[in-house]
Amino acid sequence: MSPSRILKTKLQAPRLRSPFFPRPGIKGSLEQIEDYALILIQAGPGYGKTTLLTEFCNGTSWPCLWYRLQEDDSDWKTFLRHLNHLLARQVPEITDYENMDYQEHLEYLINDLFEHLSRDMVLILDNYQNVAGESRINEIVSRLVEIGPQRCTW
Repeated sequence: MSPSRILKTKLQAPRLRSPFFPRPGIKGSLEQIEDYALILIQAGPGYGKTTLLTEFCNGTSWPCLWYRLQEDDSDWKTFLRHLNHLLARQVPEITDYENMDYQEHLEYLINDLFEHLSRDMVLILDNYQNVAGESRINEIVSRLVEIGPQRCTW
């Protein structure tokens, strides 16, 4: 995978900035994360979704992988390239699948996760609304949730 084609700052969790207002009730709900394949947090801008997830990631033993989605990630090749790079942090066996169509790419990715992922993890797709209008991205995420390894929470 060509590192020059990866914008690494998209794959970095934001820092908690002070002051922030802890939300123990909502954060406590996230503690049950292992019971779900997908958790959707939806609210308007400025309601603290990113802060809540950052606080959760800072306080959990689960590895949290962060992908801050922007409008240019609505291209499925860009999306999968960044997703592969991010997931390879936990599963180094994930390789470059770029010469495949998105369905084949996704099958290889899911198989590699299934075979090599050694512990539970959380993948955060922050600002999903920036790509939600792209049907292939929605299909990719749906497939990951439906048939992805049980060790993953998306």
